[in-house]
Amino acid sequence: MRKIICIYFSSLLLLLVQCSAPSHRAGCGDGKTRLDGVCVDQAVANYVACVRAQGAQLDSGQSQKLAASVKVAGYGASAVSEVKDRLQSRYQASDENVLVIIRACEKFNQMAAPQKSLNISGDWTNRYQIQGGKEVSGQVRFVQTGNVVRGTYGGRGTYEGVFEKNRLIGIWKNGQSSGRVDLKFADDGKSFQGFWGFGTGRLQFWQRGKRVSN
Repeated sequence: MRKIICIYFSSLLLLLVQCSAPSHRAGCGDGKTRLDGVCVDQAVANYVACVRAQGAQLDSGQSQKLAASVKVAGYGASAVSEVKDRLQSRYQASDENVLVIIRACEKFNQMAAPQKSLNISGDWTNRYQIQGGKEVSGQVRFVQTGNVVRGTYGGRGTYEGVFEKNRLIGIWKNGQSSGRVDLKFADDGKSFQGFWGFGTGRLQFWQRGKRVSN
């Protein structure tokens, strides 16, 4: 079990690195951003996004519980360490895989250095396959702050994840449905392709897009 956990932890470090420079958001002071409508420190918002994105790889029950827990823990927190401590006290030793995520995401905030990479903020076409092999077309708007990406599509659909080396790994939500997404963006920043899936299941449907505007 310990070997499995170590491998999982190492995979997290290789997959995701979060870093974000202080920014100003409407209605929030300097160094603050909105987390589900509430102003919090940028680093706290980055940490929450990391935990949510990585938690999506757990089974559906664990994933939903962790997403709700980190949201509550992030409210009113003045530092990432405070959010981590709140989560650790909630889970204690009950689920080692969850604790690995909680601790690893703090490392991303502490160790990451600003990196030059694509910024995918803007409007994109959004074509994706659904069950039965049918294709759906629409648009998605991504907003990237440092390595954290949030997106909106189709009126009530959302994306949230982390972006490194032209790769967006995260979760999508639309009404009562949710799942994982893994998108690779072209070096010129004009297109992307990848896969998505429901819940914590395999990424079985293709997804593609092209930039419409910045």
